[in-house]
Amino acid sequence: SVDKEGLVTAHGKGSTTLTVIEAESANYWGQQAEASVTVDVKDAMPLKATPVAVEFGAAKQQLNITGGNGGELSYRSLDEKVVSISAKGEMTFVGVGNTNIAVSQAATAKIAAPESITVSITIAAGRPSIENLEITGKGVVGSLLTSSYKYVGKGITEGQSTYQWMRGAELAISGARQKNYLLQAADKGHQIFVKVRPKNINGGYGDVSNSQKNIGNYRLTEGNSAEHQWNS
Repeated sequence: SVDKEGLVTAHGKGSTTLTVIEAESANYWGQQAEASVTVDVKDAMPLKATPVAVEFGAAKQQLNITGGNGGELSYRSLDEKVVSISAKGEMTFVGVGNTNIAVSQAATAKIAAPESITVSITIAAGRPSIENLEITGKGVVGSLLTSSYKYVGKGITEGQSTYQWMRGAELAISGARQKNYLLQAADKGHQIFVKVRPKNINGGYGDVSNSQKNIGNYRLTEGNSAEHQWNS
């Protein structure tokens, strides 16, 4: 740009033509002159970032950008239902899915703006787990016991979790593979356990939390267990 005093200020890399016009006076014709101006600034280093992959529930994280010209960065999430990002580049993982964050950088007085980039963001559901597994109900033959727990789905709703009720630590009770169990006469004097293997609606099972055991004809390789001494 040029001010009224003729001072030229460079705003970016490139070439242009300045035109100077002198108005006609009483004694002279008007005239004009042109001058070519080239502004040369350094090219910026390319912006770079590593794709981000986390599990749902991960803590906020700074998006790490390298390269560029040291100028101010701007960020934009292409799907804020998956991830949002602050003006300073801090990501908040909102939901399960895949999207991109667009990153651009302004030019500086001496270095041009680099090309904008997009950074891939993947938020996985994670494997489900359970917490605080316990048995509720009365220790009386004919009473209904219930396995209760907190399901931690990491972004995905619980599906058909699997259960196995145990009479003592080694004997799986035949057919007792529901969330509830009706105490039988054969349970008198025994500890009653329940083992639960969490499963989400996408078919993903939880991590192994017990040692692998062969129990009768039923092979249980994953789950948590709760126990209680039931007498009647």
